[in-house]
Amino acid sequence: MKESLSFFLLAESFWSLSPDCVIMLMVEFVVDWIKHCFITRFNEVPGDVYKDYTTSLAYDLAQTKQKYVSL
Repeated sequence: MKESLSFFLLAESFWSLSPDCVIMLMVEFVVDWIKHCFITRFNEVPGDVYKDYTTSLAYDLAQTKQKYVSL
């Protein structure tokens, strides 16, 4: 009985906090998007550089995964 009550309280607190968490994540996304817009504009960085960063990050991630698979 006590375990079901604690689960109910946990679920209730989750649903009461989830809208605030979603709003915070959306605000963080917008703030980061605006920040990157300013950085690329005022530092005269072309927008294509993000594609290069993504490719480099994907390559590094694949290399790391491949290294741990061979162990």
